[in-house]
Amino acid sequence: MYAAWTDHLYNRSSSNINCLEGRLNQRPILHLLQQPPAGLALSHSTGVSAVARPLQFLETAKMPTLLQEVEMDVAAPVVWKSLKDQNTIFPKIAPHVFTSIEDVEGPDGVPGSIRKVSFGSIAPGAFVKEKIVDFDMEKFSVTSEEVEGGHLLQGFSKWVQTMSVVAVGDDKCKVVLNVEYEYSNQEILEKTKEGMTTLFKAFEGYLRTSA
Repeated sequence: MYAAWTDHLYNRSSSNINCLEGRLNQRPILHLLQQPPAGLALSHSTGVSAVARPLQFLETAKMPTLLQEVEMDVAAPVVWKSLKDQNTIFPKIAPHVFTSIEDVEGPDGVPGSIRKVSFGSIAPGAFVKEKIVDFDMEKFSVTSEEVEGGHLLQGFSKWVQTMSVVAVGDDKCKVVLNVEYEYSNQEILEKTKEGMTTLFKAFEGYLRTSA
């Protein structure tokens, strides 16, 4: 996403600099430095730099987000507690999606720890490594960042997801997935949302039958 803006700024800057070359003999250089043409910022090397407005946009732009919610007829504390065993449960209820989930670095759930998710027949041989960024027991929330494989091999340069379990009454809850990402592929984003819904509905069925 930012690469396109960088190219845009470079092209606009070069064009403006070329246009100014013919005007340098008509305006004192000192005056040009003190009062650059509208839309241009100063540079120590050339006296002119990139267009100011797109630069300001880059500094304040926020990453796009994906939001998906799945309602479950299971109490929030039960869902959160059971997620501790997802390394075992998820490959059991969705073997075509997961062949294994294992902790490869650090204790499970501790910020800085890394787990490896190996996928099943939906993507044979594929995997993703996720690093735990934040873990909040009281808010039933965990944030992780993909550091290898996964969406990073599908064109995304960043994929940080926060999963929260939110109570909706005493015996219901919703699992909320909030993802910040760089790059966009609408097909993959839609598949991510669909996959999450399918997985957690299967998880709901597992918890209700095993309770």
